[in-house]
Amino acid sequence: MVVGLWFLFTNLRFWLRLRRSRRVLALDCPIRVYVTGVAETPCLFGLIRPAVYLTPEVAEDEVALRHVLAHELTHCRHWDHVWSVLRCVCLAVHWYNPLVWLAASLSRRDAE
Repeated sequence: MVVGLWFLFTNLRFWLRLRRSRRVLALDCPIRVYVTGVAETPCLFGLIRPAVYLTPEVAEDEVALRHVLAHELTHCRHWDHVWSVLRCVCLAVHWYNPLVWLAASLSRRDAE
């Protein structure tokens, strides 16, 4: 239960920080795209309505923006945001098993 609460707390805290600092980037994209200074690297975040969060540096560079959006949209098409939640649930339930931690780490690496 402690591990599950820790995952919930850290994700809620990150979500609040993103929400407070984000600004919409108007692009022709199938999901919402925001610019934020909170994220260290571009990411896809959210379970129900995932959105792409970009760093200001990526948002200013057209070539990098195109590549990053393609990368993050691939994460969305592969449902990596859902798999991430399932990894956290597995880790919360089997927190004592080092093989589950290894499997979660390898799964996250495979998603990239």
